[in-house]
Amino acid sequence: MILSDKDIYKLIGYGKLTINPFDIRCVGSNGIDLRLGDEYATINKPTILKIDNDKLVDGNLEEHYETRKGEWVALYPQRSTLITTVEYIRMPDNVMGFLELRSTYARLGLMIPPTFVDAGFEGNLVIEIFNPTLSTFKIRRGTRIVTLVLARLSSRPILTYAKKGRYQKQKGLTLPKLKIIGDERHAKGRQAVKVAD
Repeated sequence: MILSDKDIYKLIGYGKLTINPFDIRCVGSNGIDLRLGDEYATINKPTILKIDNDKLVDGNLEEHYETRKGEWVALYPQRSTLITTVEYIRMPDNVMGFLELRSTYARLGLMIPPTFVDAGFEGNLVIEIFNPTLSTFKIRRGTRIVTLVLARLSSRPILTYAKKGRYQKQKGLTLPKLKIIGDERHAKGRQAVKVAD
């Protein structure tokens, strides 16, 4: 069942859903708009990453992405970019979410893949956004970019994301976590340190 604004306010009021910072103007009739953060990572140049069941066999994530931080987030033509939300959220253990690109940006030609937020998830959301057009879009941080639509599960899951999630409690931009063959550490790209133009 998709939750209405009344349901969303109840979850927040009872402390079951946390959105920080929370702006009441972002709540719609059946969803919550989330805002664009100031960190992003663009797939910058051709590389080869050899992956076997979430394990990085060969390749370098630092060469795969160029990470940046700034007031304006650049979405370059025909490239995928990882963006993050301003909001840090904590989901109830019996509610999941669907992320949808806001209609205005879809009409400009931008796209995101089907993206789910698991019950029990906590952290900033990191979203892939693809620009298939020939234009570069520069979008200011704090812009409402996606809508989180919430749905109540038919029953509480045995295993929530809080118990098994690889990206649980992520803060800011988190690149893909791939285990390195022969090493228990996760391969991570560098954090966003460059200042955007």
